Amino acid sequence: MASCNTNSSNLLGNLNINSITSSGARLLMTHPLSGFSGGIISGLPGDDGVTAGDAIRYDNDINSTSYQKYVKAQANTPANCEVIGIVESVTPVNPSDPTTGVVTVIIQGQINYPATKLVNATHIDAEAGLLGAAGGQDVYFLSAATAGVLQNLAPIEPTQVIKPIYQVAPDSPWTGQVVNYIGYQAGGSITGEDTDSAPVASIIEVPDFGGPPKNTGRGWTPIDGRSFNLDATTGATYLYSYNIIKEWCRTTTKITCENTPSTSLVGKQCFVRDNGRKVLFNARVVDSSVANKTITVKWDSTNSKLLDQYLVPDAILEVTNGARFKIAGVEKTSCTIPVASSTTSLKIRVDNKDHLVTKDIWMYLPQDNSPGDDTSRQNFVVQIPSNVTIKEATIEKLTLEDSTATITVLDSLKNLQSASEVYATKLEGTGNTTSTNTAQINK
Repeated sequence: MASCNTNSSNLLGNLNINSITSSGARLLMTHPLSGFSGGIISGLPGDDGVTAGDAIRYDNDINSTSYQKYVKAQANTPANCEVIGIVESVTPVNPSDPTTGVVTVIIQGQINYPATKLVNATHIDAEAGLLGAAGGQDVYFLSAATAGVLQNLAPIEPTQVIKPIYQVAPDSPWTGQVVNYIGYQAGGSITGEDTDSAPVASIIEVPDFGGPPKNTGRGWTPIDGRSFNLDATTGATYLYSYNIIKEWCRTTTKITCENTPSTSLVGKQCFVRDNGRKVLFNARVVDSSVANKTITVKWDSTNSKLLDQYLVPDAILEVTNGARFKIAGVEKTSCTIPVASSTTSLKIRVDNKDHLVTKDIWMYLPQDNSPGDDTSRQNFVVQIPSNVTIKEATIEKLTLEDSTATITVLDSLKNLQSASEVYATKLEGTGNTTSTNTAQINK
């Protein structure tokens, strides 16, 4: 294997096999923290560092910014889910310098996994996400929504990878086993992509027949003032859609400050000035964290176009109680869409009586292609294996194309059948041997 020579950078570090007669065994490696993209996680917006409990892979993509480093694995594509192991601990060499340290990665076997890192996959199924799969809260899968995360339900979207990597099996001091099974793509051998789906922000009318609350379809959602996630660390994001409709949305941001805020800020108005002039206003503090030095602010839609320009590091956030905070970092966490009022109705006739049914307005707001990717939206992908066996099928029209020709298969078969009948009649009618340039056909 080309990647397994003595100079391969992904083999740096110490490989240790610890045989533990009373508690089984485990295969682990230790590696310098400098070999991990982002170093140790700090909690700051945009930080992609690692911490205990993260599933990791080795990035060998020469075009990647993390080329030849370990990064968090993710089950959104086959390439991103090639798990090396799970981080058990990050030990700083110099506690005053977080850029130095050694990472212990469990490749196989027993691990002391932090229970707080295990995620209930309620974003997949609100009920089953609280209970786990058929076996309960025992097997955990690599998440397709958030890199590095382990969740209690398998991903379900077509082309996402179902990859179990952790089995809960307490055996003090260990909490379970790193299993790292081979993954397979959701949707079976054939899944599909709609490359001609509706443009983002398309509108449809949906009759409201009552009953339980409606579930959103694949990207379609009622325009009823609900919020959409923009934070890649918490699951699927809608940044691509947000960038198209943001002028009509209220935007929530988490602002990291250089000085410490107080919890008394919650509920107060705030603003940002530029050269003495208010450029961002009509905003309200909805949360404040002393420990994390963060202020969460919800901005009215009038600010949406200017947030990226003025809500930046080194700007000053002012609160109406006189407090001022120098901004260290900003992260958009969610957006709230407007509320549409129905102005039309659908007339239906039931039991010989006319009834008016209100029409709700829905909008097409698809997820990002991957969490945090604001450059492309999610489509539905078709993957057809190179060899397909079909026992029986009814096909009205089948067309084959390549760069030089288009063939309608059924028409070609009919023409071939007609030609064979003509030649068969001639051959049967002669009762003699028919000569060709290449063969003798005898009746």
